[in-house]
Amino acid sequence: MSKPEITTGDDAVLMHELTKYDKDLKQQVTFNIPDTATVKTRIIAADHSEAYSESVVQSDLTAGADWPNSLVAVVLDSTITSEILSKSVLWKNGRVNAKIETQVDDGGKTTWFASVVMIKGLVE
Repeated sequence: MSKPEITTGDDAVLMHELTKYDKDLKQQVTFNIPDTATVKTRIIAADHSEAYSESVVQSDLTAGADWPNSLVAVVLDSTITSEILSKSVLWKNGRVNAKIETQVDDGGKTTWFASVVMIKGLVE
């Protein structure tokens, strides 16, 4: 499965299905994210050494989101996807591996990570 790609300067929407390990079933399962939870995301370095963007609060009302089945529609606007350009990133052929960090606070904080590829956009 290939990694989702995000071009700097573009608006991006990625679907991020969060799962938790069920000890009884011995497998990852989806769960209900309460609509009262706070869900934040940001772009970070693949090695977790640096945040490439500010945190963005996500909404359960975003098209495609299905919080009762732990599916978050991660919306990152062009300002957020451009923040990586101000960082000391080692671009290789106009690309760099990164991750989307998603944190759910529903009375206790839990964090997930998803790999992405950032592509350096050149159109302003």
